[in-house]
Amino acid sequence: MPIGETFVYIFQVSLPQSVVEHVFLHWFFILTFRCLEHPLAETAIKKLAAVSLQSMNKYSLQVKWDSIELSDDEDFECHPNVDKKSMVRWKQAQVHKERKERQDQLDLLTLEHQTTEKYLADFKNQVKATFEALSRPVTASAIIDTLKKIQTDTEKTYTDPMRTKSMSCMNAWPREWEAPNWGTVLREHVPWHDTVAKIQEAVSKISQEHAGDNPEKFIDLTMLMIAEAEARLVKRQSLIETQIKALNVEMHKKLTIDHLKTGFDKTIMSKKPEDESMSAAPAADKSIGKDAKASCSTTIETINSVKTKAIATPEKTIQADIATYPGLAEQIMEEYNSTDEELINTHPELLAFSKYGDFGDVLKALKKHSELQKETFEEAILMRALVLEIVGKSKEAKTCVINSLILKYTRALGSSGIDVFFSKLEAGKSSAHNLFFSDVSKTYEHIQRRGKILRAEKIESYKAAIKEKAEHEANIKKIYETFLQADGSLVFPLPETPTERQVEISQWFNNLPHATKEGLLLEDVEKINQFLTTLGPDEAEKNAQFAIEAGFIHVEKEDE
Repeated sequence: MPIGETFVYIFQVSLPQSVVEHVFLHWFFILTFRCLEHPLAETAIKKLAAVSLQSMNKYSLQVKWDSIELSDDEDFECHPNVDKKSMVRWKQAQVHKERKERQDQLDLLTLEHQTTEKYLADFKNQVKATFEALSRPVTASAIIDTLKKIQTDTEKTYTDPMRTKSMSCMNAWPREWEAPNWGTVLREHVPWHDTVAKIQEAVSKISQEHAGDNPEKFIDLTMLMIAEAEARLVKRQSLIETQIKALNVEMHKKLTIDHLKTGFDKTIMSKKPEDESMSAAPAADKSIGKDAKASCSTTIETINSVKTKAIATPEKTIQADIATYPGLAEQIMEEYNSTDEELINTHPELLAFSKYGDFGDVLKALKKHSELQKETFEEAILMRALVLEIVGKSKEAKTCVINSLILKYTRALGSSGIDVFFSKLEAGKSSAHNLFFSDVSKTYEHIQRRGKILRAEKIESYKAAIKEKAEHEANIKKIYETFLQADGSLVFPLPETPTERQVEISQWFNNLPHATKEGLLLEDVEKINQFLTTLGPDEAEKNAQFAIEAGFIHVEKEDE
């Protein structure tokens, strides 16, 4: 084998696995050939270059595939005693948990960095201007009160956005996961208003110890402490910047679905074909010109044309379905009205709140009556939505679902939940916006399913009750005919060999007024009561006992 091919063979077979070492050794061979000035050096160099290029291309493709992170990747080995599917699910949850931790950490650190920049740019000058605006001669108590006011303003301006963001991240954190680990940098965060509170406490203590000193000195002391706090914040800013860079590097180290972006989007809509008409020309008249033939056409139309056919909405269909059972409609509407009364009894404003279809009205109501955010009120409105769906008022039912979920979300977001929720809602197509309306769709679909099932159950029970009533009335009519005589009188029928008691019951029944007999046979409670009220207590009890033994009155025994 020529020396060039020998070197190439050694290069291909015995090189180490590392591509870096592979390429390094390749260039070592090339330089060796050049130094030796071997006659076959040129041929060997060309072959080595081709092998190296092939290796580099293979390595480049391998790097691209290695950069993709698949959360449900099953291409790994695990212990035989461990269920592989469970291990895949665990790894998948772990990958998603780490991704979300990094994203939350990045969002919180970015917000803190931006807020701190604003704090460093404005806060010191604002404090200085506030102290300069104090009436002179200034007192120590006025300085302390001013610092307390500055602390309150600082909490509202600088601390609240960070607090709201962290609460939002925690609320969005899946419950089945462990608590998030957001790193030491975030754990070391000190709220801005706490820094002002410590300065206020220190100045208050010093002013008490040096009550005789000029209060202007306390202002200078305050400004000095604020400058020291700002120096610490500047140092922390550089730490946050380093952490943000590290997180960005870590997040972009692997290609995930979060990195996917729409490259281009194209929609093609085919033009709707025009209605075809069947053209017909008289076949017998061959002398008609082409233009005349073209103008003669016959259009075939159906009775139920697609264009003119009225499409019934689901809401109207449901209401029409219920209307076919008049008694059922009254029963459901009674339940519907009682639900509204329960809402009013629960809270005077709850019924009106459940009907608001405008977010502005909902916001005003919650601002005025923040106590509406209770979970019991949320469930009461959902119950009203279910009843509305049963009676076919779908639009009002969905409004109730939306308002019920608004109570749920604003309550979950804490004390400032109302402002946070509606600010997110006004922001438009954000993840929070999509999450809320996705929840609305899922909840309303569930209400629709339950409403359909309950409506079907009510219709079936109503049909069964109607059937049972008809059978009962037919049975009563049959019994009535056995008592009815040819002359129109009602006589108690006796068996061929009646007992003494049966004879007594027959005599008792035959001596009753005709109206009372009809009342007993037709189960007319009003006629029976009219007769019993004409008797004394003992006589009424005796007659009632006869009616029970004869089977005209049924008494249910209560279980002890």
